[in-house]
Amino acid sequence: MSKVDRFRLSDDNPREIRAKEVIDTWISKGYSLRYILTEVLVNFEKQNNRSAEMDEILTQLKNTLGKLEIGHKISNTNDNANNSPLSSRFVEAIKTNIRSGTRS
Repeated sequence: MSKVDRFRLSDDNPREIRAKEVIDTWISKGYSLRYILTEVLVNFEKQNNRSAEMDEILTQLKNTLGKLEIGHKISNTNDNANNSPLSSRFVEAIKTNIRSGTRS
């Protein structure tokens, strides 16, 4: 047996007014309120999971870049001709692009 959940959207809250407009639009296209809420909640959960996953990946990338920078400094002090380290310019370009593209 299904559980019945009820809620009200306030006419005084701009976000809730907008939510009601979105619901009304979807209903006018033939979708049920049940379908709309289910899809929104499932997609919201997916988005949050993606966000957490992306945060983890970005942390790993930053750690890797930090190691590359440390390796670059060590190899420059060793003067090893066979070891061709990444240029500091390249490492900085990667870091800058990651920083600017991580969050909206």
